[in-house]
Amino acid sequence: IFENSDVLIIAVSLLFFIFIKFLFLSITKTRKKDETFFIVIYLSLLALSYLIISIFPGLEGHMSIGFFGDIVSLSKKSTFFLIASFATFIILYTYFNKKLLKKTFEVSVLKDNNFSIIEELLFASVFVCSLYGLGFLYSVSAMIFPAVLIGRNSKSFSCSLKLVSILSVISSVGGLSASISFERLSTVPTQIVLLLIFLLMTNLKIKNLKEVYNV
Repeated sequence: IFENSDVLIIAVSLLFFIFIKFLFLSITKTRKKDETFFIVIYLSLLALSYLIISIFPGLEGHMSIGFFGDIVSLSKKSTFFLIASFATFIILYTYFNKKLLKKTFEVSVLKDNNFSIIEELLFASVFVCSLYGLGFLYSVSAMIFPAVLIGRNSKSFSCSLKLVSILSVISSVGGLSASISFERLSTVPTQIVLLLIFLLMTNLKIKNLKEVYNV
């Protein structure tokens, strides 16, 4: 089961992710709203990564793939593994849909800080698998862009989720097709730019509709 280390890499990454999250949660209890501290942490880790690359130049390619992602060059085994993993996550999210929505509302609106290991594992597993197969740029952009650009303008969470899902699929397929058709285009940056364009257009359309109907 650990052949080619796909499962092992994700398992170790998940444990490391959980450890870092616990560490940051403990820090935020003593450093509330201290953004400068986290900037220091980010810059320190960034400097450390480039220091490691300067010592071991062979890691530069791996670091680049980890950041930009490399969907096209994924092995057949890794591709099927990720498809099976994401299919499983979709089933779990569908099953726990109401519970997760309730928890999200409590954390965002009511500032509830109660920790649920199952929910945290579910969220962390999706994020780690996405980082492993799709890269940092795609994973973080796909999480942040929709929430910032159209999250507050949509009339409901359900509508927003469906809209974001459709736009994400279109931009992902469109970006992949464009990178295959034009060799100079990088897959993930093309997908993210398309997602940004679609989200901005959708956001503008929603605002126009609100102005017309005075919603």
